[in-house]
Parts: sequence; C-alpha cells; structure tokens
Amino acid sequence: MKLPFFKKADIFLFALIIVLGAGSLLLAGSGKQGTVAVVRVDGEEVSRIQLTEAYQEHVTETAYGTNIFAIEGGTIRVKDADCRGQDCVHFAPINKAGQTIVCLPHHLSVTIEGSSDGPDVVVR
Repeated sequence: MKLPFFKKADIFLFALIIVLGAGSLLLAGSGKQGTVAVVRVDGEEVSRIQLTEAYQEHVTETAYGTNIFAIEGGTIRVKDADCRGQDCVHFAPINKAGQTIVCLPHHLSVTIEGSSDGPDVVVR
C-alpha cells in the first residue's frame, strides 16, 4: 500500500501559510495610505493633509502670507507662495516620514508623518 505524497493536514497547512502571507502583503502595502502631511505655523498645527494619488491643491493662509500645496502621487510640494525668496517653492516634493519643507518668511513648516518604508540610516 502506497501512502500519498501529501496528507490532508499538509495541504491545509500549506493553504493557511499562503493565505497568511497574502494577508500580510496586503497590510504591508497599505502603509502609504496612512501618510499625512502636517502643516504648522509658529510651531502650532494648523492642518493635516492626507497624501493621495489623485491631484489636489490645498491653500494655507496665515497672518504672514499664503502657500498653495500640490498633492499628487503620494507626495506634497509647495506649488506657489507669496513670499519674497520662493525657497519653499524650489523644494523637491516630499513623501517619506520625517521629511520637511520650510517657508521661513511665513513661519510655516510641512512635515510628513506616518510609517517609513526605508531604512532610518545608511552607513557606508
């Protein structure tokens, strides 16, 4: 009498491992959906902006001036500002936790909060 190569318990265990693995991949892939940009003026939070894939604009008006943010592809950047230097407009778009854009004339900062996908430090 020849025993089958796989037993019912082996097939069940294999299927369970596949389902758990697929579920963990889905949960790990959803980390970007929770990423938020926090806008602060004089250190006080004035708004939270959900980073989305679809293009949208967000206007922040303060006593110091106006900044227009462009949100697209999970990134945020300063599209326009009425400050003199326009340094904040020249910042590259940000999308990783801990990254910041600063507009000194408007006393404004935008910081990404959320889970970081990459390493904290790279040592060479």
